[in-house]
Amino acid sequence: MKTLALALAVLLFPLVSSAQDHPTDPKWNAWLGCWELVIENARDAATRPSPSRRTLQSSGPSRPQICVAPSGNGVTFTTQVGGQPAIEQTVIADGADHPITDAECRGTQRAEWSRDGRKLYSRANLSCAADKGNRGVSGFSILGANGTWTDVQAVDVSGQQTVRIRSYRRLSEVAQIGSGLTHAPPLTIDDVKEASGKVSARALEAALVETGSSFDLSGKDLIALQDVKVPGSVTDLMIALSYPDRFIVERRRADTAPAMALADDPFFTGW
Repeated sequence: MKTLALALAVLLFPLVSSAQDHPTDPKWNAWLGCWELVIENARDAATRPSPSRRTLQSSGPSRPQICVAPSGNGVTFTTQVGGQPAIEQTVIADGADHPITDAECRGTQRAEWSRDGRKLYSRANLSCAADKGNRGVSGFSILGANGTWTDVQAVDVSGQQTVRIRSYRRLSEVAQIGSGLTHAPPLTIDDVKEASGKVSARALEAALVETGSSFDLSGKDLIALQDVKVPGSVTDLMIALSYPDRFIVERRRADTAPAMALADDPFFTGW
């Protein structure tokens, strides 16, 4: 279970067979290559997230790295943390539920693309021996045009919620990025409408703040958001982010977690 947890704590994807006869899904092309974890920020879901306006941490041998390579109609993720053996997963984003079973957890998981192909939504519903109730995981990954990848995960275990935000940089882009990390692009109103039906409200709220999103909202926009059932807490946050002089968004200083906390986090061990 620990080996599986280490790979899946990085990014939530459904497992599939490595044997694929179809050509590689072209949406994966922009994700191919190797990535390094540079920022990790965790908080309880009762507190609004704070933007990760922090400098890049220096690279080290214990920092997780992920390499993404084509494999049939999906990709293979190879995760390396320090001197530990590499962990490989072959994954596909097809919007279908896939079963997962191991010694501690069982359930289903799915992943699917956004319409623009630069965001990936994921969900898992699990029953784990160590939990008193079901475990729900909601993931939202956003690919930036500047060699950055932002990953948001919201986990609910028996009503206890936590949100984790991770930022990665493409290793080949380190020279261009330099010592500062550029955030994922802001979300649009259409992005919010789409994502609200794919990820949890907590994951979407964290993504809104992390991307520095703001909106020129009209009454018509608010009605449209309500019509597609965007959660009220998400709409409230959109208003607060768009009119910061009129509303105060509760913030909490984001602590940078050490890289090895990836494997030890009590909420993400085993998912």
